[in-house]
Amino acid sequence: MRRSNILDGHGFSVSSVNYSLAGKNAQDALRGACTIVASFGGRDRLLRTAPQRLGRALEALRIDHDIKVCPDAGYALPAPGRG
Repeated sequence: MRRSNILDGHGFSVSSVNYSLAGKNAQDALRGACTIVASFGGRDRLLRTAPQRLGRALEALRIDHDIKVCPDAGYALPAPGRG
């Protein structure tokens, strides 16, 4: 049974994934997806394997993609009162 993709039928030609986990079921979740553009911070330890996992899933599904890892970037949210 095919999992429904949130982008199915919406006519998108590209989607952006930023700081997203690529779980064990990434291929099922991404099946039928449009082109994916993704960026990750190289210093973000929580997501250190996410770019490779996402890339493998997209390659296996033959989905066009552009995944970048910015080696000196990490993930940060602005502190309250700043910004």
